[in-house]
Amino acid sequence: MNFWDAWGTQTLVIVSLSCQVILTLFGSRRKNVTGLIGLGMRCFLWGTYLVATEVVPYSLGKLTGLRIDNPEHPDPGVELKAFLAPLLLLQLGYPDNLTAYSMEDNQLGLRQALNMSIIVMVVVVILIRCWNYTDFAILYFPMFLAGVIKYAEGIWALKFSLSLNTGITVKEIAKEEMVPRFPDGLRKIDGLGLVVKAYYRFHCLKPHLEDWIYHPRYISNDQLSIDNCSHQEAFRITEIELGLMYDMLYTKLGLFVRFASFFWLGVTLCAFSALEKSINPLAEITYSRTKSFSSFVYTYQYRRFTFSVLLLAFLLEAYQILLLPYSEWAIAKMSKHYNWPLVPTFLRIVAPRSAYKWRQWSDSLYQFNLLRYCLRRDWTRYIKFLNFWGIYEYIKWNWRLYTMGPVSLPENMKESVCANDEIRQSIKTAFDKSILVWHIATDICYHRHSDENESSERQCHSNNDETPDCRSGSKLISDYMMYLLVIRPKMLSTTTGSIVFRHACHRVKEIRRSPEITESQLADSIFNHDQSSRSSSPGQHHETLVTSGWDVISDAQGLARNLLARPDRWKLMNSVWMEMLCYAAASSRSSYHAEQVRRGGELITLVWLLLAHKTDTLQSVNSLKT
Repeated sequence: MNFWDAWGTQTLVIVSLSCQVILTLFGSRRKNVTGLIGLGMRCFLWGTYLVATEVVPYSLGKLTGLRIDNPEHPDPGVELKAFLAPLLLLQLGYPDNLTAYSMEDNQLGLRQALNMSIIVMVVVVILIRCWNYTDFAILYFPMFLAGVIKYAEGIWALKFSLSLNTGITVKEIAKEEMVPRFPDGLRKIDGLGLVVKAYYRFHCLKPHLEDWIYHPRYISNDQLSIDNCSHQEAFRITEIELGLMYDMLYTKLGLFVRFASFFWLGVTLCAFSALEKSINPLAEITYSRTKSFSSFVYTYQYRRFTFSVLLLAFLLEAYQILLLPYSEWAIAKMSKHYNWPLVPTFLRIVAPRSAYKWRQWSDSLYQFNLLRYCLRRDWTRYIKFLNFWGIYEYIKWNWRLYTMGPVSLPENMKESVCANDEIRQSIKTAFDKSILVWHIATDICYHRHSDENESSERQCHSNNDETPDCRSGSKLISDYMMYLLVIRPKMLSTTTGSIVFRHACHRVKEIRRSPEITESQLADSIFNHDQSSRSSSPGQHHETLVTSGWDVISDAQGLARNLLARPDRWKLMNSVWMEMLCYAAASSRSSYHAEQVRRGGELITLVWLLLAHKTDTLQSVNSLKT
């Protein structure tokens, strides 16, 4: 008997359990990590998720070939090998914190149900073939129940995440009339009010669903409003909503049927341990004299292996159960039973941790600067041979993005986002063109350090202490909007972003005479560039239907001159960039935000959540589109 025949199935089980350990410990980390670390973690989790998906059917296929009652090639411990089949079924349920890797997995819930029926039938066939009326064979029943329930949990979570029928019954509507009215004692618990309000806002308004039919009913509920909250509280409530959105779409934390599979798994472990202790080693040795002693050793090792695997699976389930009370879902459910014994005490422990300590997104902004991009040497041209399946474009843009790196979101910017309710008519041209013009003008103003500008800035500082914050905030949002335009154009709902970006790059490179100049020098060259000196030779620049008759440099120069003449330019620019961010958030589709949540989240997603719950802001933003 070679190694693969003897221990091949066990090896595959170890691989499957290793994948479960990785997904359990690191599955939820992808929602709050960005940059190169985030990219590496997402790739690692993606590979682990695929391996965990494929290794189980292959292992079950190997178990179907077990030799039963073959005197020439006996297979000792066949009932223990068959015991691994329902244990593998348990692994297909996936951990609580990573049931679906992407939105596409949620859309395949019906197909997964068909796969489940086939796999369950295969497991039943394996158990029937290997049934031999021993004590260990009796454990097939509880282990099979645990595996089927856990597998069904995962499929139900996929279906439930995008279901349009949740929370719209008459009974549910009657319940929501009372939200979030809870005893005054709960209001004294630090952080509980934020968690409960975020839960009910998400549960009633369902921002992850397109065209939620009950949204108009709940949007007018004053109990769900955050208008009277401070900007820190409003931002934190929105962050908790973002975490709830991730849980609903990619995890099983919104389902409270976890204890059924855990119970049957615990029953199986206890019974297996009792049977293992009841076996008399001397009797086994005596019995083994009539058979091969190697078979006795093999069976003994196999029992130890099976017990170890079962114990590890139980510990993973126990770990996930212990984390459930700290989730926002559990806290909101417990708040409905405040009068139960020990519930207030327990809420005082878990609510502050959930409300303040756990990050629900990366809390950072990706940055993409046009001038910096045009100054860097493009080494990616050496890998153009990878220009198939979009690999070259993916490496090119993501390398640029991750080398620039994300920056942390400043606290003052959170206040600006939450306080920016007035939308003015400042976007006169196409949105993607406006972003480029304002981006270049912002860079020009940022890098201008003449004596005249410094004196006007000092005067502005004396009148308004917020100018330094507005200056840094304008720069951050400017580079962030460029990142959205270049890397995430779908979130801006623009179809010509790449065209106008290439036009802007070409115009900037025409002005850049030397690759050794700095960003400040390039910004000064753009500001002082004489438009009459622009070459008009054929092929020198590429005009398209979108960019015909439009010159980004000319528009940026004119805007920069007007801004530099104003002492309050940074306050104005900060306001305009916030307006553009709000306009982009209100114009984007919820499906794009739902997909981005698993990549660490975006500031535009939080702004989208804020605007989605404010009817007055939505009306003003929608008027901007016309």
